[in-house]
Amino acid sequence: MDSSHAPNEREDNDHDSNEEQNDAAGGEERRRSEGAAPQPTADPGCLSNTRDPSSLIEIETEGCQTLRVSGGIDWFEWFAYYNWEDTKTFEAAIALFQAAKKRCQEKRIPFVEVIVPGYGPVRVHRHGFNRGGDRGQHYEYKIDIGGAMLGVATRNVTPQQAEHAIWKRQPNVAYQQTGRHCLLVGVYEGYERAQAFLSAIGGRRLKECLSRVDLCLDIPDLPVQELLALVERHCVITRATTVRPHENLLNGERSGFSAGKSPLYLTVYDKVREQFGKADALYLQALEQRRWGGRFPTTAARIEYQLGRNKLRDLNIDSPSDFLNQRGRLTGYLTDEWFRLTAEPVDSENKHQSRATVHPLWQSIQKAFAAIFGPPEAPLPPLDRTKVEPIQLAAQARGCLLGCLLQMGVEFSSYSQFATKAGDLLFSLFLSPEGRQEFMYHAHKRRMDFEG
Repeated sequence: MDSSHAPNEREDNDHDSNEEQNDAAGGEERRRSEGAAPQPTADPGCLSNTRDPSSLIEIETEGCQTLRVSGGIDWFEWFAYYNWEDTKTFEAAIALFQAAKKRCQEKRIPFVEVIVPGYGPVRVHRHGFNRGGDRGQHYEYKIDIGGAMLGVATRNVTPQQAEHAIWKRQPNVAYQQTGRHCLLVGVYEGYERAQAFLSAIGGRRLKECLSRVDLCLDIPDLPVQELLALVERHCVITRATTVRPHENLLNGERSGFSAGKSPLYLTVYDKVREQFGKADALYLQALEQRRWGGRFPTTAARIEYQLGRNKLRDLNIDSPSDFLNQRGRLTGYLTDEWFRLTAEPVDSENKHQSRATVHPLWQSIQKAFAAIFGPPEAPLPPLDRTKVEPIQLAAQARGCLLGCLLQMGVEFSSYSQFATKAGDLLFSLFLSPEGRQEFMYHAHKRRMDFEG
């Protein structure tokens, strides 16, 4: 999805991003040399997003209008720990990449295409790959494998280090498949290419961790205002703390809505409008053929959930394989427990949520998500909360309380005295019953974010 709809979409922070976008159409269509990358067999349960238009799912609106919908994964990102066990092969690959990178810098070009033995052509970029912004993890080599981008670091990881707490912060492989990559190539194909490439440069996989996944549904001919109208009537039940309309303050036009924030975020908007004047012909053709039933509609509602790693882990989804095994359960949770639209306005103050029936259109959307990603056959497995260690938040809160006590000149000579004084401070600063009641109201609302 477009970055204007994504609150935490990461950038590579490379100076060649514009050149990369301009050349994207050609890059997506590159073919592997014969026998280089494996071609997966057809699998109805795989991650591929390239559904045939004839297999689009049909849903009915409240006015008995039949709509054909499709969907899939719109962003797929993970990082991994690899042992470069074939030292000779890996050193030869790094020498190849370094020479290509040097050539890019000398000629001031964004990338150079090279042939990786045992795999085929890849593009080595002039700059490295940064995961998580300028201060995030750095990978010396940014490599386009055709349908996905990889960051590769020369640091090695042993099996013992992969399980060590310190080394868990230093993966040496990063994988990013944007919405464009997902639609043009398919997630399953991109994932298979990555495994083949990393094996070809001498790597052995130790551990993979899913860091972001976006799940979407496209409904051509459904004006997004039909869903927005229900939200504006308060026909919504959600565990999100905020639901916001997308409004143009200059003309008052409303074009969709959002719910929640990172690491779990829902956005509903008009995909046709969002792509107008920005997308290239190849991407628009892919949307038309694979998402819009073989024609270009005047409007198309996009329902898209974006999940970051913290939320994925809360839901007991740690790796790409975890997601594959539980994606049906996950979409069931997202479209039912976390957010759903109702037939009548919801009286949340008087606990009316349990009696509110799901709106027929949203029921159809739930069925479409289940058809695409799999049925929610069972509840998500319960979390082992004994392993939750929010030490960073606790340390931050403790430091703030310490600062308050020191600035106020409060004396204490032991840790137990500090804890007592900190507790007294919380009581003494917030005295009004109304303020305490309001705090507990927000605490109750936030508790829902951590249930499951």
